[in-house]
Formats: sequence, structure tokens, C-alpha cells
Amino acid sequence: MPQTRNHAPMDFFSANPYLSLPLNNLPGIGKTKAEALSEKGLTTIGHLLSRPPSFYQDRRAIISLAEAQDGQANLFLARLKRTSLDPKGRYLRGDMVDDLGHEATIWWFGGVQYWSETLKAGELYLFAGKVTVKDGRLSLSHPDIWPAPNGPALDERDSRLGIIPIYGLLKGLTPQSHRNHIESILNRVADSEPLFPEDIIKSHGFSQPLVHLATVHRPPAKAKGKLPKPKESRAWQKLAALELALWRLILLSAKPKPAGGDQGGQSPDPSALAATDKL
Repeated sequence: MPQTRNHAPMDFFSANPYLSLPLNNLPGIGKTKAEALSEKGLTTIGHLLSRPPSFYQDRRAIISLAEAQDGQANLFLARLKRTSLDPKGRYLRGDMVDDLGHEATIWWFGGVQYWSETLKAGELYLFAGKVTVKDGRLSLSHPDIWPAPNGPALDERDSRLGIIPIYGLLKGLTPQSHRNHIESILNRVADSEPLFPEDIIKSHGFSQPLVHLATVHRPPAKAKGKLPKPKESRAWQKLAALELALWRLILLSAKPKPAGGDQGGQSPDPSALAATDKL
């Protein structure tokens, strides 16, 4: 399968007025945040939607801190023993202990004031992130963390559980707000008009671009085995093939007509999608 750049081409979204809107049309993204995101090439809602996750994180089951392995991301349940705020406000440290007595240290180097006021010693929390093991001590930096009023009982309706897309850090967006925006966008465009003729798309085994993107952002909850990287997923590969087909159609459309008006069989043909059948 061909590889694409980080973003799907805007040609996919030019026919959708909502996806062509500037990012500051999303709740919580004002002028300053929009300018910061534009430095990463993200200026429209479609740009943000077409930026794939960096990886997927499996949060379908809680594991003990004793089972944690260096470099792996998991979901944990533990009680907050204490927090320690750096006197200069540069970082916040949280010490966690699970029901088996195993401990882990959590670090925050951003939003420290918020977390120092939000987290309560003695409370039970679910937290998820990549573990670092050094000299037998476990630590996590900037994990997702939230109260666990039901203890180990997981609520299937909780959007923070399941197979979760993890996005690269963007100035102006927290990981959770990034996911919230993607969910909001996908819900908004779920009933949009097709971007390509359905008969052409289906005859060559494709789905509409937005369907492929939705699968990239919402991987199947019952996936088995090792989770693929988002850009190695079948949905992203299909999107890459569809991109190639689109550019083929554009090139065919741009070819000059032969003298006398005879197109010589070179007229744009939607069946150019067939060029991707072998991909």
C-alpha cells in the first residue's frame, strides 16, 4: 500500500462546508490556539480530522502495577497517597499505591496548578499511560487520570475506556480535548453527503473517505492481538489508495484535448479508481 503524508488531502473535504471552516469554529479554540495550530499546518476542521493518532492505547482491562512493563501503556487503578508541588511551580509529583501495595509515581510538568487543586489524597483513581521502570521504580508522565467511584468496575459507556487513540502533543490542545474535538467532528459529519459517487466507490471495494477516517479514529473495540499503528491500519491504507486514485483523476482531467476536439479516449473517467485495485 502507498504511504501518505500526515494529513489526507483537502480535496476530500472541499465539498463539505463544515470541514472547510477555520479551527476557531470549534468550541474552546480561540484566535491564540488557532494560530498555534496553524504553525503545524492545521488551519481547518478538516485538517484536524485528517491528522491520524500517533498510536492506540488498550484500556479495556485494569492491570496491577506489579504487571507493568517498561515502555508499555496500560490502565491502572490505585489510590493517591499524596501530591508534592514544586515550590517554583515547575512540576507536580503524585504517589500512587494499588490494593496490592505496589507503588508508582506520577509526574506533571504542565497544568500543575490545576492538578494540584483537582487531585485529592486518599481518593481512588483510574489512570492510563506509558510506564517507565528505573531501578525497580515505576513512573508515568502526564497520564490520563480520573476518579474511580466504582472501583474496579469499568463503565463501558466511559469514552476514556476501550481502545483509545492517542494523538501527538499539540500546543493549545490537551490529549482529552483533542479526542473530544475529533468525536464531535465525526458526529457532525456522520450524515454528510458522499464525497464520491457511491457506485464507483463500492465497485472497487472502497468506502467514503470519512468512513475510513472514522475507523482510524475509532478502532474496533474487539480488536485482538497487537494493535496496529494507526498509519499501518487497513483503513489508513485504503485512504492512501483513495488519495492516489483521486490524484489520478485530477491528472487525467488536466490533460489537454487533442486538436479537433477529439479527446482520443483520454477524457476523465471515474473508473480511474480501478487503478488502485492492485494496491
